[in-house]
Amino acid sequence: MLPPSSFQSCIDRLRGHFRSVEIARPATEEELTWLRQTFRSVPEQVERFYSLCSGIKVTLEDEAAGELMTLAKSLCGLPMWDGYDDPEQYLPITWDGCGNEGCLVLRPGFGEGAVVFLDHEAGGGPAYLLAGSIQGFLTMWTDSLIYSYDAEGNLDPKCKPIELDRWPWLERSERDHPWPFDLEWMQAHDPSAALLIQDARFAEWIPEDR
Repeated sequence: MLPPSSFQSCIDRLRGHFRSVEIARPATEEELTWLRQTFRSVPEQVERFYSLCSGIKVTLEDEAAGELMTLAKSLCGLPMWDGYDDPEQYLPITWDGCGNEGCLVLRPGFGEGAVVFLDHEAGGGPAYLLAGSIQGFLTMWTDSLIYSYDAEGNLDPKCKPIELDRWPWLERSERDHPWPFDLEWMQAHDPSAALLIQDARFAEWIPEDR
């Protein structure tokens, strides 16, 4: 299991590994008020993160992989597409370059404060769990980036998918960090995710065949 980590220690790890890391200024009171007025429930941990910094950008060859959106950018991305199950509960915080987003779940009840992956082609509810909380997300995101990219932001050749001359065209890379979609990894490294995954309601919230 990874050692306990705070927001600041994740920032320090990123700065210690990568040559180019931009830490956005703390969110303004106006932005935090906008956040509170937009969503039914904003966990204290989320407000604490945005009070430290409003976003992070690591310069990588894959631009999308290195960006944790600023709060202003996230809020300007609303409203979410109405093809999702309850678009008013989601705040986008990451993107994959293909129209899909990682989002905070900001509504009371099961999954509150979690980070999920929304697939715009599938619609409906979350396609995958990314973390049980913003702290869990930042910790595993930091670990994954440091594992996969060098100080200049170049992807380790061993982490690149292997190209094939026939279907399915790509094969798993020689080295592959298990996050973000490995539930077993998340249970071992993110206590808040483990609580969700081990709950009987999880299979209904994010079915395996979605």
